[in-house]
Amino acid sequence: MAGKQVLLLGLGKQGRAALWDLSRDPSIETLRICDPSPETAEVASRYGGGKETILPLSAEDPKGLLREMERADGVLETLPGRLALPVARLAARAGVPTVSTMYLADPGERDPQRRLAQQEELIALDEEARRTGAILLPECGMDPGLDLVLCKEALRGFETVESLVSYGAGFPEAAAADNPLGYRFTWSIPGVMRSYLRPALVIRGGKACPIPAEAVFAPENTRPRHEEEDKRP
Repeated sequence: MAGKQVLLLGLGKQGRAALWDLSRDPSIETLRICDPSPETAEVASRYGGGKETILPLSAEDPKGLLREMERADGVLETLPGRLALPVARLAARAGVPTVSTMYLADPGERDPQRRLAQQEELIALDEEARRTGAILLPECGMDPGLDLVLCKEALRGFETVESLVSYGAGFPEAAAADNPLGYRFTWSIPGVMRSYLRPALVIRGGKACPIPAEAVFAPENTRPRHEEEDKRP
C-alpha cells in the first residue's frame, strides 16, 4: 500500500490534527494540502512531517479542485460545512475515495420540502459515486463519527446493555482552559448551532422515538429527567 497520494482539503483545527497523522503514515508518499490561507505554510511546517506540498487552491474553485482530485488516491475533506456537498459531488465525478468530517445535507434546513430535495440529491450522488467507484464517507470527524465508532466497540464487551448515553465534545486540560468559560471550542460555533436544528431519533424501551428539532432540548428529553426514571424500581 506504499506510495499513496493523499489530498487534504483545509488546514483548520481538524485539518491540523489530520495532517499530524497523515504526514507520519508510512503508506503515504505524497500529501498535498489545499488551503489558500496565508498561514498554511507555517501551520504545515509546525504539524507536518516533511512530505507535504502546499497548493494555494480554494475549495470554491471546482475546476482546479477536480484536477487535483483526479490525481489523488484518496481525499480527506475538513472544510466548513457548506462546502461538504459540493466537494462530495466533485469526488463522485472524479471517482476518488473521500472522507468528510461534515454532514452532506444541511443540518439547519427545517423546511420539509427542501429537506426532501436534499435527500433526493444525496440519492443521486450515491448513484453517481457507485457508477464511478468512489467511496464517500461523510460525518467521520470526532463528533459525529469516531465517538459512535468507539461506543459501538465498547458495547461489544458487554453481554447486556440497558442504556447508552453519548455526550459530544469534552473538557480541555487546565492549561488550555484559559478563558472565563473554562472551555475551548474546537469547531465552528455556528455549525454547532445549526446541527441542533436537526430532528432526533432515540430508542426508548426498545422503540424508536422521533423527536422534532424544536423539542430536542425540552425537559422531557434531557438527561436529568431520564436519570431519575432510571432510578425508579
